[in-house]
Amino acid sequence: RKAMFVAACCFSLGFFVSAIGVHTHNLFLLYLGNGVIGGVGLGLGYIGPVSTLMKWFPDKPGMATGLAIMGFGGGAMLASPLSVSLMSFFSSETSVGVAQTFVVLGLFYLVLMMFGAFTIRVPADGWKPKGYVAPKIKSKLVSSNHVNVSQAMKTPQFWLLFWVLCLN
Repeated sequence: RKAMFVAACCFSLGFFVSAIGVHTHNLFLLYLGNGVIGGVGLGLGYIGPVSTLMKWFPDKPGMATGLAIMGFGGGAMLASPLSVSLMSFFSSETSVGVAQTFVVLGLFYLVLMMFGAFTIRVPADGWKPKGYVAPKIKSKLVSSNHVNVSQAMKTPQFWLLFWVLCLN
């Protein structure tokens, strides 16, 4: 919940900073808001739903992750036409409506994400779906070794994944 709360604040703040950047014609603020601050919010916002769904569906973790990804894709599918409609609504002879659209979307996402942060529930400790039996064979894809952050950061795989996700 804490991560989801911070995600909502960062994601929405990113929209507000972007709106200021567009209004003042400051490209740095647009990059800071839409890229850095909003990106931190988006990254943190992904953690809560995915981990919660995986706890509710331990017998189907792939389906649970797929549902979360579907939610992100569905949100983007709805946000695109909404953004176009808002820009059309706010456009005038002196503005194309982008700054105002950022503000409205920031408020919209803040309300929706705070609703999610305050209503999400994880199952009780030890809860399992009816009939669920934990697999006896351990997956080869799951490491049994613990690797802390300082060790991971020394590997080329960490930095390759970091830059792929960062530049995405």
